Amino acid sequence: MIVIFVHGWSVTHTNTYGELPQWLERQSKNGKLNIQVGNIYLGRYISFDDTVTVDDIARAFDHAVREEIADKLRDGQRFACITHSTGGPVVRKWMDLYFKNNLAKCPLSHLIMLAPSNHGSALAQLGKSRLGRIKSFLKVLNQENMCLIGLS
Repeated sequence: MIVIFVHGWSVTHTNTYGELPQWLERQSKNGKLNIQVGNIYLGRYISFDDTVTVDDIARAFDHAVREEIADKLRDGQRFACITHSTGGPVVRKWMDLYFKNNLAKCPLSHLIMLAPSNHGSALAQLGKSRLGRIKSFLKVLNQENMCLIGLS
């Protein structure tokens, strides 16, 4: 089985998950589990410009899946995702965009969401607040961050 950790907004490390990724890799190396562990860092696939939406990030996730694990997905093989924060809504949106009418074709077998922003995100609210808008104010920009709006 392939287990992919999907990292949220601009994360570039596995610290969010504590020792879980390394533990799973050790279990696999010790022969206790037959899994391959991978990571998808959404920030590598899309610019986090203010006009980017959750739909845009879901499309970037689709690109990442094709680029990172498509060669590992043999006919009928599926993968599991463990997500944190923004990763949860992004993977759900990916399923909606690409497999809404045919879930049987979805290569995702299990979705585990840790602290997803299902009912808004304190960080998204902060990002939309005056504190988060200082940069925009200084540049005299007056546009909303579409991803933060989608998560708030």
